[in-house]
Amino acid sequence: DRPVSIAMASLVDRHSDASLVLPVHALGNVYHSAGYNYSTTDEHFVVLATNDATTVTITPYGLTSTRRPPRVPFTVTLQRGECYMVRSGITGAFGGLTGSSIEADKPVAVFGGALSGWIPENSLPNFGFLNHHTEQLPPDDFLGREFMAVPFLSRRNGDTYKVVATADSTDVTVGTDAPARLAQRGDWMEFQRTDAAVITATKPVSVAQFANSAQWEDPSNE
Repeated sequence: DRPVSIAMASLVDRHSDASLVLPVHALGNVYHSAGYNYSTTDEHFVVLATNDATTVTITPYGLTSTRRPPRVPFTVTLQRGECYMVRSGITGAFGGLTGSSIEADKPVAVFGGALSGWIPENSLPNFGFLNHHTEQLPPDDFLGREFMAVPFLSRRNGDTYKVVATADSTDVTVGTDAPARLAQRGDWMEFQRTDAAVITATKPVSVAQFANSAQWEDPSNE
């Protein structure tokens, strides 16, 4: 009968991650997913219904594990407490699901993440370890046009960011860089940054920040 704060965590040795759990009044009806795909594992997201007979329309950004094609919507019906998981196809080899849209006729919770993978993927060879990652995603209603990117403490070689558009023709500016155009809803951009910067957009966007894999910091191996 009193307000509480809830967090979820997986505490496997050297393979842990955690997320704040949002209260029901902070949920929404429209989301755009953000995770990190790795070509030999899978990005995924999970939709959780808070009411019976909830109709959810999902438009995957990439090929799914059940061969649903990119940018083609499909619909599922969930009862209260039921979940629906969408995974990228062929263990991520055909691209990830960041930018997928989730639209429901009643409030739902959405969790994004991936089974494992090196971040950033373009850092190959091995910058392991292959940690899973997860986060409960905010609904589009709570997104904005201006964000402050602040590097994680001790990460001397910077962090990885993704910016996801929720509307067509969205221009994104990072620091003093030239604006980048995200042409369609669900399109996204990825970059690494070692310093703090303001991220601005002409329309609401989602911004995800990822701590890079351990050996990205080699030789310190933070």
